[in-house]
Amino acid sequence: MTIKPLLFLIPSLTFLACNDSFLDENAQLLKSDSQLINEDHYWVQVFDAKKTGDFKIKAELKSGPSVEIYFLDNSNYNLWETQVANGQYSSATFKYYKDLSIIPLASSDESEWTKIEEGRYAIIVENTDYGTVAPPFNLVDDSALVELEIWGY
Repeated sequence: MTIKPLLFLIPSLTFLACNDSFLDENAQLLKSDSQLINEDHYWVQVFDAKKTGDFKIKAELKSGPSVEIYFLDNSNYNLWETQVANGQYSSATFKYYKDLSIIPLASSDESEWTKIEEGRYAIIVENTDYGTVAPPFNLVDDSALVELEIWGY
């Protein structure tokens, strides 16, 4: 009896692996940029999804401390901007797309392919005390150099 569920699982896993490869091979690079992010600062990349589709984020930390990358819809990005306007990052609250976020980015990583609706989105790369990682407290400006790519299909 345990063989039947296993046989069902193997084709499903094969389909998922092939589907992800198909998306990677047919994806388009929508945006590519890099930025040196000073300690206690963040970098925002805003982009418009012109239609509902699958998207992926790829990022590489070229130098500096680990950072976090959050993928937000426009309303949550506006909420972030309002909450951190005074420079107090640790108390910010917002919702983000977990599958399109990279937390933390310590070297190079990529998100999952995730379907999103048409609309405006923001990717926040933060080098602050928000979240699970923070720059070291060493009285030195620990800047992080990050390369970011947005892929779509």
